[in-house]
Amino acid sequence: VMPSRADDGKKETPTAVLLADSFSCHFSPITLESPKVLQRLVNTAMIDYTLAWLVINGIETVYITCCAFADQIKRHLEEAGYMSSSKRKNLHIELIVSTDCRSVGDAMRLLDHKDILKSDFVLVSGDVVTNMDLRGALETHQKRRTKDKMAIMTMVLKGGMRGSHRLRLGDLGALTVMDEEDNRLLKFEERRGEKGGYV
Repeated sequence: VMPSRADDGKKETPTAVLLADSFSCHFSPITLESPKVLQRLVNTAMIDYTLAWLVINGIETVYITCCAFADQIKRHLEEAGYMSSSKRKNLHIELIVSTDCRSVGDAMRLLDHKDILKSDFVLVSGDVVTNMDLRGALETHQKRRTKDKMAIMTMVLKGGMRGSHRLRLGDLGALTVMDEEDNRLLKFEERRGEKGGYV
């Protein structure tokens, strides 16, 4: 959850930014001809799981940023009926295409430059498969922002893989350092190939 720019008292539309690019080559060669978000899990594109999850959590507007394979992503969204307001009355999707984005930071700078985001929003990768209820995180973020306008982000992290997952996927560890008093994130560092930890 990221911060709001406007505090004008208007009701904010629940908004999300979905990153359709992973900005990595971890799934190569599978992703050489189509993006990870269009890879299928139980005959459903990954992006469909993410969009369904956002709708379940009350998100009404989704900005989808994409760089590579933008035509394929747009075609999929049109064929699935996401771009038709008559079929998806509870969800508005806007595709933001840029061939210059090379990282999440680039995508966020592009949205900032276009002055698209006016209120708090959920930032999510387009390949998330979950049924997590976001309401608790959103409420926590709002309370934190009410107390401290400089609290710009609330992160939701899921801990630990089982041993069987590590054998298959390798250790995708991360070092996370949190402040016990206010749950502030002090350090987050991906440690591919090393064991992660929580301090």
